[in-house]
Amino acid sequence: SRFYNVNPSKVKVVRNGINLFDIAKKQRSINSLLKIAVVGNPNRKEKAYNLLFDSLKQLGHKVKLSIFSNEEQSKIEEISFDGVIFQQYNPLTEKEFRIVLLNNDLFILPSVYESFSISLLEAMNSGLLVLVSSRVGLVERFPEELKKLVFRKNDSKHLVEKINYILNLSVKQA
Repeated sequence: SRFYNVNPSKVKVVRNGINLFDIAKKQRSINSLLKIAVVGNPNRKEKAYNLLFDSLKQLGHKVKLSIFSNEEQSKIEEISFDGVIFQQYNPLTEKEFRIVLLNNDLFILPSVYESFSISLLEAMNSGLLVLVSSRVGLVERFPEELKKLVFRKNDSKHLVEKINYILNLSVKQA
């Protein structure tokens, strides 16, 4: 209304967010197996799984990668490398997703373009640590202290640095 001289009484706000469930991460401890969750079909290029896979190859830490999608996924058995265990999930309800999501230590959103990520909000609302690409639409609204959790798009080295930052956090810092 400020830019287009629209009558404020004609403006309607449409809620665009998540359902609040009483589901939250109770405790954090990352052991020898880092459990990472990602959302989206690996065949979609904008999801930047190639960046994620390159980063995990460089990481040098054992990882269980859980891939969630809202569509049926074809198995990614052809993608395999040392130190990474893949687990794929076909569509879950929102509540099922949130419960299973908490089995992970970290949520990564490597997208090269994503205007608004509901799954990022769900992960954050559940108390999961997150790392997110600089090309995700919500990051410009992050407060300064959360910007430490943003990595440069298409920069696997920077993502590895951010994962190591998470691995070296003390429980008090997390």
